[in-house]
Amino acid sequence: MLGVLFIAQFMVIVVTQVQVVNATRNAVRASAVAQDPATAAKSAALFSFGRELNVDINVAQRWVTVTATYELNTDLPLVGRLVPDLTLSSHFSMLLEPPIG
Repeated sequence: MLGVLFIAQFMVIVVTQVQVVNATRNAVRASAVAQDPATAAKSAALFSFGRELNVDINVAQRWVTVTATYELNTDLPLVGRLVPDLTLSSHFSMLLEPPIG
């Protein structure tokens, strides 16, 4: 039973990391085509992830870079205490494009 719970905890970590990567990718795409890259990135990341996500935006010359981090509390019964809480992160860069609309 303990092994099944460890596998379940691992799957929660993997799924959450994939969600963070997806939210970051959506955020950088939204910010690359927006007139206000910071607002667009935060809105897209929140919409994609569905939970509060720390989003940092860096616009330099013709590039925009978005870094997203999420503090994952590993709290599955029994094994959550054995697995430390994790900081999951992802970053993407994209060329700025002319604003849409």
